Amino acid sequence: MVSETTRSAFYEGQRSERYPLAVNDVVSVKTGERSGARAWVISIQSEDSDPMYLVEYDDGSDQVVPLSRIDRNENDGG
Repeated sequence: MVSETTRSAFYEGQRSERYPLAVNDVVSVKTGERSGARAWVISIQSEDSDPMYLVEYDDGSDQVVPLSRIDRNENDGG
């Protein structure tokens, strides 16, 4: 569950230390099956201690991943 305040900030591009990603940010997956893959952040899914984000990969597939497994690509449009 995500509060309306957090959801609005996410879609308005308002990043914070706790929620450093916003819609359409480009990220790289750090670990797991898709390690090294590039993806775009679509939505924030939870406000847990390790927030969960829905990302979409180059091939059009999507996955919910925790913040701890992705890095924002600041030099790649994100």
